[in-house]
Amino acid sequence: GKELRESPNSSSSCDVKHEETEEEESDDDTYADFDYCYSRAAKQLPDDEKSEIIGLASIQPGNPAFMTVLLRAHLQHKNNFLVIPSEFVDEHLHMRSHEVVLLRPNREERWHVRYYQGSSSRGFRGQPWAKFVRENELREGDVCVFELIKGARNEKKLARTTMAIHVARRRKSNGRFALVD
Repeated sequence: GKELRESPNSSSSCDVKHEETEEEESDDDTYADFDYCYSRAAKQLPDDEKSEIIGLASIQPGNPAFMTVLLRAHLQHKNNFLVIPSEFVDEHLHMRSHEVVLLRPNREERWHVRYYQGSSSRGFRGQPWAKFVRENELREGDVCVFELIKGARNEKKLARTTMAIHVARRRKSNGRFALVD
């Protein structure tokens, strides 16, 4: 079954899916024991679309993830800010500002962005985030799944917060989502 954890002041929610139920029959049980959080905009997506996008993302077992729908404020060159769901931050990120490495599946590039931890907001902003948006040609309405890579290390073998970003875009032809390379 699903548990929905949401604080009254929260703008997002996390679903923890522990096991498949009979109503959710699936040939693919790779969703079991995953921890997904959704931004306010992503929560508005129908459940079948959320499942479709999670399936496309092929998240590794044991890696938590959050889903967000990109809005204009996330994509601006200046004054941009991508809020990370507070439940995801509380559960998986250090409670301080620090560098995060972003990568895209099947790509060599790495982007070093700053995660900001403020009293009322937590997320990515500034020029490094704008560079990631620009170089990946992200658009308003794209759905991004941020997968936290467990056990990632830097060249000095120190733990480093690393996220793989899976980008899904709705096709104009049939309205279904497809991953963007």
